[in-house]
Amino acid sequence: MFRRSTALSAGRYPIPNLDLNYAATGALSGIETFTRASSAWAFNQTGTLSQYAANTPRFDYDPARQVLFVTMEFEPVDGSAPWRVLLAHRQFFPQELEALLAYNGFLVDEVHGGFEGEPLDRGSDVALFSCRVA
Repeated sequence: MFRRSTALSAGRYPIPNLDLNYAATGALSGIETFTRASSAWAFNQTGTLSQYAANTPRFDYDPARQVLFVTMEFEPVDGSAPWRVLLAHRQFFPQELEALLAYNGFLVDEVHGGFEGEPLDRGSDVALFSCRVA
């Protein structure tokens, strides 16, 4: 999903956003497809080792480190060798990010839950911090 941010770009240029928030939904976004011939194992969001059926994506979330591991498996249509890519997405809590910004000399002016200035709430896909040097 690409979204254009008119609030942030102020008409100068569009700022695209590819939103693949697998941690929040535990599912694919709809723009990608997934296939796997065999079952697979991964730790689910509760930390339980779970078996995932064939053709079911797995999302391995480590709550202690706040890292979402996603294994992307590619099988080219031209018959060349398949490969895997492990992605590690670090998850930040809003209060944690605000503390890290303050520790590094920034003041948070505004926090939004969307690119059009929506309020940050539990249904927000993103957390946008507008900051300045303290």
